[in-house]
Amino acid sequence: FFPYRAGTIITPFPGSDPARIERLVVKPLEEELAQIEEIEDTWSRIRTNVALTTILLKDHVYDTDAAWDKVRRAIKTAQLEYPDGVLEPELDDKVMDASTVVFAVTGSGDPIELLNAARKVKQRLYKIDGVSRIELFGEPGEQVNVLLRDADANRLNMSPQFLASQLQSRNELVPGGSVRVAGKSATLRPNTEFTSIDEIRRTPIQLANGEYLPLEAVAEVRYGPKEPSDEEFWWNSQRAVGISLVAIPNKVNSVAQGEAIRQLLPELRAQIAPLEIHEMFFQPDRVKNRLQELSGSLLSGVFIVAGVLFFFMGLRLGLVVASIVPLVTFTAVAVYSMGGGVLHQVAVIGMVVALGMLVDNAIVMGENIQYRLDAGDSPSQAATTSVKELAAPLGTATGTTLAAFVPMLMSNGNAADFTRGIPVMVMLTLTISYFFAVLVTPILASWGLRANPKAANTEQRGVWERIGSACGNLAVKSPWLVVVAAVLMVLGSGAMMQLVHKQFFPYADRNQLLIEVALPEGTHLDLTRERMSQIEGEVSLLPQVKSVYSFVGTTGPRFYYNLPTLPRSPNKGRLVVITESHTQVPELMDWVRDYALGNMPDTEVVPRQLGQGPPITAPVEIRVYAEEIANLELAVEQVYEWLREAPGAVDVRHDLGVGVPSLKFDVNDAVAMRYGHSRQDVATTLLG
Repeated sequence: FFPYRAGTIITPFPGSDPARIERLVVKPLEEELAQIEEIEDTWSRIRTNVALTTILLKDHVYDTDAAWDKVRRAIKTAQLEYPDGVLEPELDDKVMDASTVVFAVTGSGDPIELLNAARKVKQRLYKIDGVSRIELFGEPGEQVNVLLRDADANRLNMSPQFLASQLQSRNELVPGGSVRVAGKSATLRPNTEFTSIDEIRRTPIQLANGEYLPLEAVAEVRYGPKEPSDEEFWWNSQRAVGISLVAIPNKVNSVAQGEAIRQLLPELRAQIAPLEIHEMFFQPDRVKNRLQELSGSLLSGVFIVAGVLFFFMGLRLGLVVASIVPLVTFTAVAVYSMGGGVLHQVAVIGMVVALGMLVDNAIVMGENIQYRLDAGDSPSQAATTSVKELAAPLGTATGTTLAAFVPMLMSNGNAADFTRGIPVMVMLTLTISYFFAVLVTPILASWGLRANPKAANTEQRGVWERIGSACGNLAVKSPWLVVVAAVLMVLGSGAMMQLVHKQFFPYADRNQLLIEVALPEGTHLDLTRERMSQIEGEVSLLPQVKSVYSFVGTTGPRFYYNLPTLPRSPNKGRLVVITESHTQVPELMDWVRDYALGNMPDTEVVPRQLGQGPPITAPVEIRVYAEEIANLELAVEQVYEWLREAPGAVDVRHDLGVGVPSLKFDVNDAVAMRYGHSRQDVATTLLG
């Protein structure tokens, strides 16, 4: 888990165009946010009816809760300047959370039925230990439509505003207070809100002449999904509602939590039958497999190190030194855990890196003790003398190695937060190895080592002893030859670095391909769904594809820790393609690019492969500034063309919208007043 340095503010302003939202909402908000010193950067995406403001905190901020409290206060202050009609802003400061488990509920063409089933599953999953929160995505929303019949409204002289005011007054949460009865306090519960659709239909409506009629006599009342929909989710071409479970950061054994969820699944499936629950992303399995792979690498490393020691040092001395490896490894894990560390893949990688270095101190100490035993010292004398001689030099050597990892340990930022487990585990392991070399290795050596009677006889020395002696004599007799050879080797290594493929954070070995789809700003959700269905239909026919998940109007859950997300975007969507093997993903990416170029020239289709490291939108990002929109459009197009011509550049795109069609209504105030209406009446009618 990364620190919560990124957040999004969603500010709805129904019926407003981007220019008006920028002037009345975004500018006051950004002026308040500019006064918060913990904020590194802010940027806003403005579209009709809503503004999405992204906030990025500075890399050195680790007390993120305090920083987000300041952001909330800034939002409250900015709200004082907002005009009527701006809805309550929504701050999501947990966008960095990754979903542990993601399910899909399918089996019905009725979105409301899917939503109700997903809510039941969500409620039951909260009983699992270690759950931080559970979110639904692809929700259809719920909406009650009161359709006033024009003929009846004209005949009864009833306006929509008059009807809406009556319904509003009967659906308000008003407490009833309490009263003392027989020495006890009884709560009063007036029915101040509607509890069913039938109650809404039967509620009496007062007419202009004072008479009353039930609402269903003048209007049709419907209950159903929200229209138009904000987002949709499709599982293998079936309409679905998704369930995303987020675990408590750094507090939960993901594998154990996954086993508990799996045990609960049969009960959940029986509860919502005949609807179905499908596992989309189940991270505990991947965590288990990843840790098993790394543990296997660590175990293999232990055996390889032991084998090398036995080969070069002999059985007795090799066994003494090799026994230090598991002792240091398990002690480092225990100390790391007691210090509050979380055993994740980066921490295990740090242990693998340290594996080859942790035996150095033990080798030096064991060799020195063996030398003194061969010289005639007793085991206790050899151990005591070796510790006195080598404690300080080994401490100095270990300290210099630790110092090399200090910059990596002290660095800040998302990349440093990702890699910090490596220096922590390396430094911890090396420190423990020093103390074991000084305190434990002498004991093991005094027990297991014996004097070698052949050591004093030069002719009876082993092959490696003779090779070492020859190399030492060469270094003493021809030092300049050794120095020149060393310099040439360093220069040659530097020259060959140009031939090595360099990638600091590699791609993830996952059989998952992301396909980002974007249409011009203002595109209706239905057209976005149509284009994504077209891609999904073609991709699903490929033999290497197992499943396809489609998120329309949203980017879906954050099922991978560095996956960028974007809510409430009807012109955008994301496809997640599951392949048979991760090796098939690069080839599938090329196929998607070729298909989109030949069949969807007006649609931005960007295939992406999951990778390690901090969250990024693209490897290269350029931000263009301009006061006038015309200048901005020109500059963006120029930069866009330059990047497209750059060698090796693929998937070049920009997020500057081309504008949304609009119809402007100029109200003649004199005529409107003659008929008893105002500009507000016209706007309200158009909004309805």
